[in-house]
Amino acid sequence: MQTYFFIRTDRQFVKIVYNELVCVESLGNFVRITTDNGKYLTQLSIRQMEQVLPKDSFYRINRGCIIAVDRILSFDNNHVKLKDKEIPFGETQRKFLLQRLNIITSDVREKLKSLAVDEEALKEQRN
Repeated sequence: MQTYFFIRTDRQFVKIVYNELVCVESLGNFVRITTDNGKYLTQLSIRQMEQVLPKDSFYRINRGCIIAVDRILSFDNNHVKLKDKEIPFGETQRKFLLQRLNIITSDVREKLKSLAVDEEALKEQRN
């Protein structure tokens, strides 16, 4: 599999390397691609970009933004923080994001939720 693709911007083709890509934001009929080397505006849709980017490395966090999962610095219930920006997201996207990330916690509440899920699974197995 190739580790890059080219986009047309400013009458030239620019190479975008997957591991340098930070996020892709929708701007109407255009997308802004943010990389370690700069920002590029090209006439593509967010859907087209979603189809091109590897699904294991990139996640559509909301209707208008795709982020590189390994570029997430932190997140809370409403926002994902990347190097230079915070991106809002909803409850549904948060649930999917939590499933994709490797999260280690010692929070008692999380353990209780986990135990409750295990109990429910056991009850279903018995029935």
